[in-house]
Amino acid sequence: MYLSMKKELSSDEKERLIAETFRNYSEYLNPGFIGSKKSAESREVEWRGDGALMYDVHDKPFIDCLAGYGVFVLGHRPKPVIDAVVSVYERMGLYSQELLNPLQGELAKKLAEITPGDLKYTYYHLGGGESNDAAIKLARGYHRTINKEDRYIHVTFRNAFHGKTFGALSATSRPSLKYRFLPLVPGINEPGTVAEFNDLDSFERVMANVGWKTASVIVEPVQGEGGIIVPSDEFLPGVRAICDKYGALLHVDEVQSGFCRAGKMFCCEYTNVSPDIMTLAKAMSGGVFPISATIVNRKVIDAAAENPWYYTNTFAGSAPGCAASLAAIDMMERENIAEQSRMKGAHLISELKKIAGEFPGVIKDVRGIGLWIGVEFESEEFGNNVSRGLFERDVLTAHTINNPRVMRLQPPVVITNEQLDSVVERFRDTVKAVKAKAK
Repeated sequence: MYLSMKKELSSDEKERLIAETFRNYSEYLNPGFIGSKKSAESREVEWRGDGALMYDVHDKPFIDCLAGYGVFVLGHRPKPVIDAVVSVYERMGLYSQELLNPLQGELAKKLAEITPGDLKYTYYHLGGGESNDAAIKLARGYHRTINKEDRYIHVTFRNAFHGKTFGALSATSRPSLKYRFLPLVPGINEPGTVAEFNDLDSFERVMANVGWKTASVIVEPVQGEGGIIVPSDEFLPGVRAICDKYGALLHVDEVQSGFCRAGKMFCCEYTNVSPDIMTLAKAMSGGVFPISATIVNRKVIDAAAENPWYYTNTFAGSAPGCAASLAAIDMMERENIAEQSRMKGAHLISELKKIAGEFPGVIKDVRGIGLWIGVEFESEEFGNNVSRGLFERDVLTAHTINNPRVMRLQPPVVITNEQLDSVVERFRDTVKAVKAKAK
């Protein structure tokens, strides 16, 4: 048996596993990972997760404030979700492709019930980038099929992040992720098609120029990788109204914000906005099985009805994935995970703001929504040193991709109050130590 598949390891096996893991990363995976991960220097290899904790192969616990970039809303290995997946695996694995799968239909019905407005019809995928790629295709297909219009522009917002697959990368703002692969999908992120986030005047100016050529407007209700930017209450409703004015579809990307991360089941519920297309991923299965979705309303599905094979995926919508998602949503509703997210997030933001006041000139801002919090430092270097210091104090964090000065704190919502208080104290100690060293 491979060492990585064994439940228990001897001391010698642990050391051999660590050595093999580093060698395999260097020789057979992307070698850049070794140089980019804080765990490389200390040779930390993950082994098991439980609740808000991730343990290395030596059973050292880390408080997980990264949560797989937002995946583990319910913590590591939530038992109801694990049980649901195991139950399915006892009778089948992936699906046949020909026989109808009851779990696909059941999950689609549940998503229709819990998503806002008239969203109803689901396409399954494996990741958030794929969900956004499908949304781009669906929007273009809608206009060409229903309206007989050749609309190919997708208006986006500066500092946005929508994924790294080809279409999603086209809608993502950060040039360093894109320049080697140009040209990307035409009509996306081209001059005159990008508006400032949380600025309706800017958005109106863009739409006045390209609105009648626009297939969809792609927007995050909160910019995650942009630095946890929470817009005004007027912004998303204003975007909806301007989309309607120009006949453009509204595509809300809830890949990170959905499933209770932001304190509601879906973030756009805060402003009662109903999109035409919503993309989902991350916490959709409780961190147990890869699954994502693009959910649309009736007018969008009508455009795709002529050919059901436009948006299929061999592995998406499998029975284990659908079972995991159904169990995860049930747990979110039963245990009031959204309310927990709001309460714990408000407490953590309050404590972090106190620390910012204790160390003037170090922390520029603390902001967030639910348990999705960004700490913006005055310099990227200081933020990197704090992140490294927290890792040395056994707390997992990372910066946001489009704004490296911002450290994200997005632990599982099931994190205990005692663990949150421990994070606060370790954060305070780290900032104090980094500031003292910088003098």
